Amino acid sequence: MLADRRTMIKILNTYFASTASREDIMENSSKHQSLPGIGNMSMERATISSWIRQSRYRAKRQDIYSDLEISDVEEIIECYKNQCAYCGSAAETLDHPFPLKIVAPNIPANILPSCKDCKNIKKNNDLVWMFSSGKLEQESYLALLQQLFDRRGGDIIKGHVRKVTGIIGES
Repeated sequence: MLADRRTMIKILNTYFASTASREDIMENSSKHQSLPGIGNMSMERATISSWIRQSRYRAKRQDIYSDLEISDVEEIIECYKNQCAYCGSAAETLDHPFPLKIVAPNIPANILPSCKDCKNIKKNNDLVWMFSSGKLEQESYLALLQQLFDRRGGDIIKGHVRKVTGIIGES
C-alpha cells in the first residue's frame, strides 16, 4: 500500500508541476477520445433537481460548503455527453468524485455523471481511491482531475486532492 501511495503522490506531483494543457491531457486519454458527439440529456430535470436537493440537504447536515445549481449539473451532463465519466457507458445518476462523507464540498467541480455500476464500485470512496485501486487508468484519472479543476470551484477541489493524497505544502 505504501508503494502505491508513493507512486500516486509522484504522479500527482508531476501532474501539478507539469505545464501540460487541458487539451494535451484530453488528447492522451483514449477513453475520452472515443466519446461520440453531443447526445441528448436522458436524465430528466426533475431527477437532477431531486439529486441536487438531496446533496444540499446532506451538505447542510454535515456543515459542508454547498454551491450547486441545476444549470451547473445540466452543463456537466452535456459536457460528458450523458455518459459515465468513469467508464463511458450511459449515465444513470450523478456522483461526487470526492464524497460529502469525507467533507468534500458540494460544488460543480465535485460532480460527475456516473452509471450505477461505477457508483456501486466507488461507493463512498474518492477518485484517488478509484485510481490507486486500479479502477481507473492514469490517463483517465488525470483527465478527470483536469476537468474538475477547470470548473467553477476547481481550486477548492485541487486543495482537497492535495490534502487527501498527503501532498499539502508541496507546490
